Amino acid sequence: MEQVIQSLTEYVDNYLFAIIILSGVFITKYTKAITGISNVYKILIIATIVSGVSFYINGCDFECLPKYLFTYTLATSFYEVVMKRLTEIIKTFFKPKK
Repeated sequence: MEQVIQSLTEYVDNYLFAIIILSGVFITKYTKAITGISNVYKILIIATIVSGVSFYINGCDFECLPKYLFTYTLATSFYEVVMKRLTEIIKTFFKPKK
């Protein structure tokens, strides 16, 4: 278990992970008017853009590309598996009762 945690801390950019998750929440909440594109693809597009911008802002060369790709993959999968369900639970919890 320690090796898994050590690998995650070594190969995951925590800031990029958080930005991808938060941008996914933002996109699904504020782009409901755009119905031509599924939310899955919206998240994929915004995560790709955010990752690319972060890659260039941090001045990374191609040595940190594996870290960014792993973070991107983990964050998008985490959003699809965990965050969708968590936001549904929170919405039903705070939904006004009739």
